[in-house]
Amino acid sequence: MKKVLMPVMILLMLSMITTVIAPEQPTVYRTEWDYGPYSVAECVVNGESRIVWATEEGFIVVHAFENYWLVNYNIQFTFYCEETGKSLSSPSAGPNRFDFTTETCVTMGLYTKVQGPEGPIVLDAGKIVWSISGENYGEVIEMHGPHDLSDEVIGDQLCSLLCYE
Repeated sequence: MKKVLMPVMILLMLSMITTVIAPEQPTVYRTEWDYGPYSVAECVVNGESRIVWATEEGFIVVHAFENYWLVNYNIQFTFYCEETGKSLSSPSAGPNRFDFTTETCVTMGLYTKVQGPEGPIVLDAGKIVWSISGENYGEVIEMHGPHDLSDEVIGDQLCSLLCYE
């Protein structure tokens, strides 16, 4: 009996160790992303109002762990002006980590890059850490890299490239 019991005990202990060492397996969600069109800027050309529109298409994958989520996105932004037929596209890719222990979200990667004829006109890339809870929700805690997505930059640059013949 002792000879049989000992191997069973060793196997039982080994199975417990691998359970403790094995990494947590996330629940994975994938969703298609199709958003827009929505107005980004308005400009007046020869007394006529013209709108720069945007659409977003792609997919998002969420890996949901117990204390955090990893959100990977692959989205294509398209900016266009119907009156001129001109358009520009921008990739948007990168991971976000929503950490429910520290109540922060870390975003990193290339959010938006609009390439004009003489180089990038809008570049939003790098790392941002922001709060995801309470009164400080949405507050930026830390930021690195160029993040020039102000309304003025987008409006002026996109209007000058897309709204004129």
